[in-house]
Amino acid sequence: MLTFRPAPSSDADRLGEICREIFDPRFGEGWTGAQIATTLAGTGTACEIAETDNILLGFSLIRSVADETELLLVGVRPRFRRRGLGRQLVERAANHAAARGSTTMHLEMRENNVAARKAYQTLGFVEVGRRREYYSGHDGTKFDAITMKTLLPLKSAKKGLEVL
Repeated sequence: MLTFRPAPSSDADRLGEICREIFDPRFGEGWTGAQIATTLAGTGTACEIAETDNILLGFSLIRSVADETELLLVGVRPRFRRRGLGRQLVERAANHAAARGSTTMHLEMRENNVAARKAYQTLGFVEVGRRREYYSGHDGTKFDAITMKTLLPLKSAKKGLEVL
């Protein structure tokens, strides 16, 4: 049975371990457990885990300041993708942010992550900026960072989803 739960700082190392599986190693984007723990210790952060039978399937990590929230990380293990779980994690994070008073959510992503960009667009995110050659692949290839933003609450977010 699929469940969602808040991630305490004690889950940071476990989340760092699965970042290596979730994020493309060619770009070094996966966070370490220490980076996640430091972020979770900060003000305005929230992390939610999706799991089944104690198997971590994916997670989201957000940080809110005033009326803005940044989607810092969202990821689903490869073998559990294409089932709508990533969308659920983003929707739930957006609902949580809106409940805390945020009116906008933004994120940053690598320009060649086409599947993620399309998914975010279906949730109402639009491109609002670029950082030229922000990301570097291990082979030296440079990629722009795309900044996307949406208003909260998400128009596509299902009503009644529990927040974090």
